[in-house]
Amino acid sequence: MKHIAYTILAITLIIIIPLRAAQAGWTQVTGVTTDTLLDIWGSSASDIWAVGYSDVVLHYDGSNWTQTSTGLGKDLHAVWGRSASDVFAVGATGTIAHYNGTSWSAMTSTTTEQLYDVWGSSSSDVFAVGPNGVVVHYNGTSWSTSYLKSNTGEILEGVWAASSTDVFAVGDNGISLYYDGSSSNMNIIYCYV
Repeated sequence: MKHIAYTILAITLIIIIPLRAAQAGWTQVTGVTTDTLLDIWGSSASDIWAVGYSDVVLHYDGSNWTQTSTGLGKDLHAVWGRSASDVFAVGATGTIAHYNGTSWSAMTSTTTEQLYDVWGSSSSDVFAVGPNGVVVHYNGTSWSTSYLKSNTGEILEGVWAASSTDVFAVGDNGISLYYDGSSSNMNIIYCYV
């Protein structure tokens, strides 16, 4: 009976100790950058991107963080992608950069406004938002501000899209917008006045 009790105790310790270690919490990574990071996105646990001020781009490969940049020298506010070889970063003065799996390159932007967030439903259906209600759209070939109008002068801080006809944007003063594809304008869902 004593051996059974010791065996049960040993099995319990084997199960509990690794479980507690896995639940230990956050681990701080130091020495990669001291710049402020503003957004993070990943396609998997071994492909994570973080962006921030001073054109800082960090990439995590599952083991280590490495620092790089887009080469554009602008603050980056947001990052989003469809895969490890299709990543977009947006930021200051309408900066838009694309990562193709090998390197970052500048994309021609149709705005000089800050871009605070980026999201898409596919590689050819990507939205970015910023101040003065700016919404820019990428159709797989080029970025345009004429595809979709927000009809607001508010600062748009976030965007999410399920498809080209199912887009939400939010921002200052409680602004909440929705686009359903029925016109070229986003409908205001709510705005605190």
